[in-house]
Amino acid sequence: MVSHKWSLVLGGLLAVLALRCGGTTQPTLPAPVITRFSAARSLITAGESTTLTADFSYGQGVIDQGVGPVLDDRPVTVTPARTTTYTLVDSDVSGGRAESQVTVTVVPVPAEPVIQPPDSVEPGQKGLTASVAAQDGCTYLWAVNPKGGTITAGADQPTVTFDTAAFGTLTLSCTV
Repeated sequence: MVSHKWSLVLGGLLAVLALRCGGTTQPTLPAPVITRFSAARSLITAGESTTLTADFSYGQGVIDQGVGPVLDDRPVTVTPARTTTYTLVDSDVSGGRAESQVTVTVVPVPAEPVIQPPDSVEPGQKGLTASVAAQDGCTYLWAVNPKGGTITAGADQPTVTFDTAAFGTLTLSCTV
């Protein structure tokens, strides 16, 4: 009889264990999600760096192009030699996967600007123009000393229009 009672108790215990261990399914983990993948500066000059920041959840992030594993919301510095598209892959052990891309455009170092001034400059002249050679991917910032004259148009273009002051020395410069 003892062996019979033992088998009933053991059978009941196995049934309880089966319900608690194998009788239910484990909850499914959320799939990997990429909230944001961005470059601090998506346009840089050759030789410059920028940072890539990945905001992702429920997986492990890896950026291609030799960057490697990354942590969520931790910027990584890249210095691409040419325009490069980076791919972030956020994946988990169950095969879940999310991808996002960002492109960093690299432009050549601009040539030193050579200002082409007007033929003649006299005090109090209006509507004079000066220019520099246009360069792809560049921005322009013209400046004139306040006592020498005033920029009237094109301060952010390859060609600028300006007026000279009645008295003083005009100094015109362009940053490319």
